[in-house]
Amino acid sequence: TDTAANLSTDALTNTGAGTYVTNAVNVTMTTAPTIAQLTAVNAATTGTMTYTSIADTAANLATNSGGYVTAAIPVTVTTAATIAQLAAIDGATTGLITYTAMSDTAANLATNAGGYVADAVNVTVTDAATVAQMAAIDAMTTGTLTYSLTDTVANLTANTDGYVTGAVNVTVTDAATNAELVAIDALTTGTVTATSLSDTAANLAASAYLASGTNVTVTDAATIAQLTAFNAANGAGTLTYSAADVTDTAANLSTDALTNTGAGTYVTGTVNVTMTTAPTIAELTAVNAATTGTMTYTSIADTAANLAANVGNYVTAAIPVTVTGTATVAQAGTIDGLTTGTVTYSLSDSAANLVTDAGASSNLATNITVTGTATVAQAATITAYTNSGTLTYSLSDTTANLVTDAGTISNPATNITMTDAATVAQATTITGYTNSGTLTYSLTDSLANIDGGGAIVTGATAYALSDAAGVLVVTEATSVTAVGASNYTDYTFSFSLTAAADTMTGTGGNDIFTGSVGNGAGPYTLNILDVLDGGGGSDTLV
Repeated sequence: TDTAANLSTDALTNTGAGTYVTNAVNVTMTTAPTIAQLTAVNAATTGTMTYTSIADTAANLATNSGGYVTAAIPVTVTTAATIAQLAAIDGATTGLITYTAMSDTAANLATNAGGYVADAVNVTVTDAATVAQMAAIDAMTTGTLTYSLTDTVANLTANTDGYVTGAVNVTVTDAATNAELVAIDALTTGTVTATSLSDTAANLAASAYLASGTNVTVTDAATIAQLTAFNAANGAGTLTYSAADVTDTAANLSTDALTNTGAGTYVTGTVNVTMTTAPTIAELTAVNAATTGTMTYTSIADTAANLAANVGNYVTAAIPVTVTGTATVAQAGTIDGLTTGTVTYSLSDSAANLVTDAGASSNLATNITVTGTATVAQAATITAYTNSGTLTYSLSDTTANLVTDAGTISNPATNITMTDAATVAQATTITGYTNSGTLTYSLTDSLANIDGGGAIVTGATAYALSDAAGVLVVTEATSVTAVGASNYTDYTFSFSLTAAADTMTGTGGNDIFTGSVGNGAGPYTLNILDVLDGGGGSDTLV
């Protein structure tokens, strides 16, 4: 007679033959043995083995190797047992079964077959339980409950009986909003896991619960950037956004539509698309090719050429249109005929086309630029148009027309070009105009006027003499001006010597030098200080 521990320890000596517990010795155990201890003693002796109770793990007792749990033997379970283990033990003995803890699935514990969840038994739920299952288990025992929860967002936020508490981990089984998850998270310091999120794009973007594997449903319009971020964050989880539009700039939407060889990534299938900026014809074409959903745009902005061509017929109905760059009169008319919406454009066309327009397109334009040049009359017509912005033009007209204008049309011009030669007086008048650019002109006037023209002559591209052909009397000073004339070969220049030291240079033509040879210092006298260079031609000294 001894404790089960001492008896089994002896029984295991001599390779299991025992020392004192051996042969046919009868044994009485004064403490509750385990199945292993009973097995060892039973193997060492053929004598009777007396024990009044057993204490072992739930697993060993339920397995009951050797059939020691039998008759009316009381049993103490030393570990947490499942419902199935307790049922097996209970089936082996009519004795009292003592256990203080249970560990099983929520379904088994809530069902409580055999009524083992009772009294003050402590319960550990091995998988996640619903709120209802916890209520059922809690009603059966006053012992402690160890568990995690998995339930619908409605049940978890309602938190009947307060099971979402402490550090309990929670898994939400249906689609929850970010606000609902925040509310659940406030009830526990445990981990809150969402299997599915359903919320606005803005709320989802700010959510801390969007994790790998989370299924995401966007309930309103999302941008490409938001959808890209959601898809990267939820990994293998699904992303559903077809219930709402993808709303973004035309550039972002068309860029996405062109991915996957034009099938799109997010702009795809039957997704509806709303453009927040004015698209080009090319952007509309790309998006339209990627999705069969509706495509909403409230305006278009493109070059005049693309809008006038209107490939795909996107310029239609009352869609407002903005021409980027400029349009010709013809292009503006074409575009205006495609839509009843507002057409915003600036014109850049020839003076002839703008005059022919008679204001039909020009009056509705913002800015007008005359390509090439306009006459004063053409510019006057265009200036009368009521476009809302600027008018930019350069003039090219006769000197007479430009002088007659008196600066009314010329002053606002950029560049001015005189198409015929001006007199010094005419050029002086036009030079006084305040146009912002250049003034291009040539002169035809008398030698006297040109020689006295100063900066007017210097600024001319060329000048010609208007004096009658023949002999033209020049001085040393005026000879330089005369020789610079484009038509100087039409004249024979007569140089008159003076009393001073003269340096006379002739032209390439026939020149006449007037003066007598002598040593006097009087006028028309050739003296030792004078220098004559006849230049080309047949020159005469008289």
